Amino acid sequence: MPATFASGARLTPALLNTPPRGIIARANRSSSSSATTSEVGVLRLDNIPIAAGRSYNIWVSPFVVHSTVANDVVRARLRFSTSGAATTSSSLLDMWQTSIANTVNPPSASLEAKLESGTNLNVSVLLTIARQSGTGNASIISGSGPDLEIDLIVEDMGLNVPDTGVDL
Repeated sequence: MPATFASGARLTPALLNTPPRGIIARANRSSSSSATTSEVGVLRLDNIPIAAGRSYNIWVSPFVVHSTVANDVVRARLRFSTSGAATTSSSLLDMWQTSIANTVNPPSASLEAKLESGTNLNVSVLLTIARQSGTGNASIISGSGPDLEIDLIVEDMGLNVPDTGVDL
């Protein structure tokens, strides 16, 4: 009888012999987002196949966050949906927030999250930006060239193994 993982997926010879597949989906943006005071989408990937019993790493390459007013708090989020295109109200995968000390040298951020499922799914993933507090307009700055482009990537990391760690 196949072993059962914590996620509910069963380990079969087919799964056991399937190594990590690497990057399975990628989106790229080479222009800045719109300036906003509320949460808006910046970059989305749709119809990503997530297989039961496997572990996926979803990440965004480093990106620059900006506000038009110093000391505003800016928040970037990584959201996902299993029922159509992800929106600004979809489930949260990861979040990054900071106060913009000045508008001349804004900080950079990156987001990363793990996704696992006990059933096969199609997932949509969305990168968003918002001004959390303050009076300015928040945005993600991007441009052409390897140092400025934003990549949203889904990577198959292989079998989803159970947590055997010890909390101390």
